[in-house]
Formats: sequence, C-alpha cells, structure tokens
Amino acid sequence: CITYSVMGQSDFRPGFIIQHSGDTLSGEIDYRGDLLMGELCRFKANDSIEEYTANQILSYRFEDGKLYTSKLLENRRVFMEFLVNGELNIFYRRDEDGDHYYVENADLGLRKLTYREGIRELNGKKYQYQSTNHMGMLNNYTEAAPGFEKRVSRLTKPKHRSLINLAEDYHEKVCGSLEDCIVYEKEIPWLRVDMILSAGYFDLFHSYYEDTYLQRGLLLYFNLPRTNEKIFLRTGVLHSLLESEEYGNTSLFKLPLQLAYVYPKGILRPTFFYGFNIYRPIFTTIAMGGGLNVHLHKSIALSFNYELDFQEKYGIIPYYNLAQFISGGILISF
Repeated sequence: CITYSVMGQSDFRPGFIIQHSGDTLSGEIDYRGDLLMGELCRFKANDSIEEYTANQILSYRFEDGKLYTSKLLENRRVFMEFLVNGELNIFYRRDEDGDHYYVENADLGLRKLTYREGIRELNGKKYQYQSTNHMGMLNNYTEAAPGFEKRVSRLTKPKHRSLINLAEDYHEKVCGSLEDCIVYEKEIPWLRVDMILSAGYFDLFHSYYEDTYLQRGLLLYFNLPRTNEKIFLRTGVLHSLLESEEYGNTSLFKLPLQLAYVYPKGILRPTFFYGFNIYRPIFTTIAMGGGLNVHLHKSIALSFNYELDFQEKYGIIPYYNLAQFISGGILISF
C-alpha cells in the first residue's frame, strides 16, 4: 500500500514579512482562504518555502493588499487581517465558527464585536432577529466623537465595507481629516463577469444527426471575487444548425449551467468545469471539460476549450458520451 501526502494548489503572490527584530523580508506569500491565513503564513524566498505562525513573526502583507498582524486572542497568538489603522482600528478573523470582527483603540484595547442573527418563535410565529450588542460596543469605542451614535446606528450588521467606512468617518470626525488613517484592504469588486465570444466544432454522436457542426455563441463566467476569486458560474447561449435527411434542419440551442475553476494569475490560466447543459429542443446532459486562457492583457485573453457531453444516469452520473465540442474565442473581462 503506497500513500502520498498532497498539498492543495499554491498561489504565491508578491509580499513581505516583518520579523520580531523589525527586519522586513521580501518574497512571495501563499494566498489561501481566510481560515488558513489566520493560522499560518507560507513564505517563499529564493525558491525556499518557510512556514511561520503568529508566534514567530509580527505581521505579513501582500503587495498593495491584505495585511495580517499577530494578535493575542484567548491566551494564544493568531493572525488577524488588519482592515483599518486609525483612531479606531478594525480587524477581521475567520475560524471554524465563522466570521468575526474586532475593534481596538488606545484606551479600551482589543475586543470582539458580538453579533447574532437567526429565527425566534413567539406565540407560535417565527420572527427573524438581529442582535444590536455590537452597536453598544461601537458607541463606547467612538465616544470621542459626540453625536456619532446616529452614525453607528446605521451599521445593522458588521461587514468589511461597512466597518471600514465607519472607521474612516470616525477618524475624520476626531482628527478633522483622513491623514494617518490607513485602509489595508484592497478594493475588490463584488461581481466580476468574463465574456467569451466562442466558436468551434460540435461533434454529435446521434443516429439521426451524427456529424460535425459549427457551434457559436456567447459564454459568460460570473464570479464573486470577495468570496472566492477562482470559482465561477459558467453559462451563456450557444447555437448549432443540425442537418438530417430524415428530419431536415434543426436549430439547436445550448445553455451551459456549470461550476468552473479558473486559475487566477499568469499569462497561461487553465480552467476546468463540470455541470449541466440544457438544450432546446428540451433535454439535459452532464457536461465536463477544461481549457486554457492565454492573457494578452489584464482584461483580454484568447480562450481555448474542450468539452464532453454525457447522457446522465441517476441525475448526476455521466453514462453515455453524446457529443464533444472544441472551441476558441476572445475573452473580455469586466
């Protein structure tokens, strides 16, 4: 019996670490999910990879992006994402229990913003509720700005952008300007859309239409960068004109509905997808495939894809190969 230990795919990006001595080391840092980056920094310099915990370094930062700093939390040191540094400091951390936000100032130190939401039952009826404890705590931390309670009352749920905006407003009210207030979070859009003008050859393995046809149309990749910049919803509309001596010409439309993984950096970016194709005339297939995006510019690329269509079994299992599609196109990112 032979076993292998496999690490998940790395994504090293330019950054630096700050040691306890104050020295700064430049290199590349493995960009992972918030859960892992709150526990460990994987740092690469001169092709050598070192792993640092929050006990070993003061902080680490991606170039012009996220900053993680070592903080003492419940008698152990962890990395927290430093969102805002000003009169009111804001930190973020994710663990197995979910997302957590922390506030800090010179007088009151570091404390967690407590927030809960859920469903409560009263007199046989169910109600959705949101706690307001975080507002009371924020009022305590912002008492140096008279009348700021009204501003705090608008923050009904702690989130990245709402807390950053509140900290900036508080800093400006106390100091009269935004000087010396630093926002470390890189501005990331909520939605990203990649559009591919696609054309290629569609091989259909069917007794009536078994042949190669031209298939062309528009593919759309939707992504929520603040959630996961590698996972996309792949959809769009593709069209083929089928020819048969017995049934004549048939106009076939295809609607992809798939999850896609796209590698996020470099000139050559591989992609993989799996899901369903919905056809009109109506029938559904299991679809899987992959491809390569060759980036000519930040928002323009050549896209090449290969896709297989299968008759499904039990709803999700590929059973019989129905078609294949080889295509190329121009990708434009918005």
